[in-house]
Amino acid sequence: MIRSMTGYGKASVVLPSKEIDVEIKSVNHRYLDLNYRIPKYLSFMEDRIRSIAGSYTTRGKIDIIVNITTGEESGKTIRIDKDLAAEYVRAFAELAEITGWAQDVSVSKFMNTDVLRIEHAEQDDEELWQEIQPVIIQAFEQYNILRAQEGERLKADILSKTEDILNYVAQIEQISPITVQEYREKLYNRVREAVSAMVEIDETRILTEVAIYTDKTCVDEEIVRLKSHVQAVREMMREGGAIGKKLDFIIQEMNREINTIGAKANELNIAEIVIEVKTIIEKIREQIQNVE
Repeated sequence: MIRSMTGYGKASVVLPSKEIDVEIKSVNHRYLDLNYRIPKYLSFMEDRIRSIAGSYTTRGKIDIIVNITTGEESGKTIRIDKDLAAEYVRAFAELAEITGWAQDVSVSKFMNTDVLRIEHAEQDDEELWQEIQPVIIQAFEQYNILRAQEGERLKADILSKTEDILNYVAQIEQISPITVQEYREKLYNRVREAVSAMVEIDETRILTEVAIYTDKTCVDEEIVRLKSHVQAVREMMREGGAIGKKLDFIIQEMNREINTIGAKANELNIAEIVIEVKTIIEKIREQIQNVE
């Protein structure tokens, strides 16, 4: 199965004292890069979540969002740091004295400071993990389903494009020998024009020139390698798995071969075909950037 690196998954559960919501979303990335957006008191779970993520995917920039909504019986308390509050009041008084401003101290001024802190009641980390773990797994399951669906679309599109490449390569195979024959005929004509019709043409010299031209313009080896690379891509797409990096390497090799064909083949029709193939290869390259 081919999976896209772009995906989304969501799962929720409602418990007697809390509601747990988990979201997983990702984009393509060279490696596995996890970004946690979870409450601070759940930070002990990060390594465990990473282990779960690693069992579902090998690459991608993934945002893991965990929200917990608790009821009134959640055991939250607000603590007042009295010493810090006194320091704030002293600082306000000193600032008022320096600036001549009116000293305006109210409780609301402390809302966004560390004077008021929300503290959670003592929690059993293992018990909390047992509540959250199934929700995380469920979110990753949905995440992988959507990635697989997108992967199938990528697979169909890439296989279609590789078929187009093979059709274009077949055209190059047909044109290339004709190009050599046309060169041979043009060479004969130029020689006939250059010498008297009574002078016998040196067949050996003509054959030598044609052989040199053929060697310079022959793209048989490049065609064989290009077709081999295309077949490798098609086989890998059918086998599936985490093949993104391998595909990227093969696409580079395909691009190198078609560039060589374009450089060697001194013929307008082949040059136009090369441009078409390079365009298709670039589209495939863009597609596989999203393959895991």
